[in-house]
Amino acid sequence: AELRGVGLSGTDKARFGEIQAELASLSTAFSNNLLDATKAFSRRLTRAEQVAGLPRTTLELMAASARQAGDESATAEAGPWVVTLDAPCLLPVLRHAQDASLRETVYRAYVTRASAESADPPERGAKESDNEPAINTIL
Repeated sequence: AELRGVGLSGTDKARFGEIQAELASLSTAFSNNLLDATKAFSRRLTRAEQVAGLPRTTLELMAASARQAGDESATAEAGPWVVTLDAPCLLPVLRHAQDASLRETVYRAYVTRASAESADPPERGAKESDNEPAINTIL
């Protein structure tokens, strides 16, 4: 019956509460850093061979992202296209893109999000959001 601090009293209970509050704060910061890093990554693609093999729906999504980024004339057929780390773009790129360099770039960016190893350096707009300190504290 000591789960979640139920059986604790006095200073132990107070310390348990402090730890729970710190974990909640770290968890929120971790999630926010991950989301910020996911949203910060984008790459503009201009050559058809870069997007060869991608499904039409993915090309349409990437062209829409390009239009949102200011390329008003972007189309699924002619580009330019913007690749992001959002799942509807990420997964088809990793699965279907014929360009190994694109797959590698997107994969590395995804697995290093919110870390000191980030593939998206601060000069490209990624804010400093290294989750390593939070992970070390949580563990």
